[in-house]
Amino acid sequence: MKKLQKEMSESMLPVVQMAYIEASWDACCVKDLKPFINKCIYVCWMMVVQNPQM
Repeated sequence: MKKLQKEMSESMLPVVQMAYIEASWDACCVKDLKPFINKCIYVCWMMVVQNPQM
């Protein structure tokens, strides 16, 4: 079950990143920040899907 949860959380990561970018990204944001923001979302997402949560 834990292996399935980890695989599902990793496959959902691009969806979460795109949802955040679409909801919060506007034209005045610096494009060079996008990789940093995606990495922050990755770290936060992985902390949330841990059992127990961090």
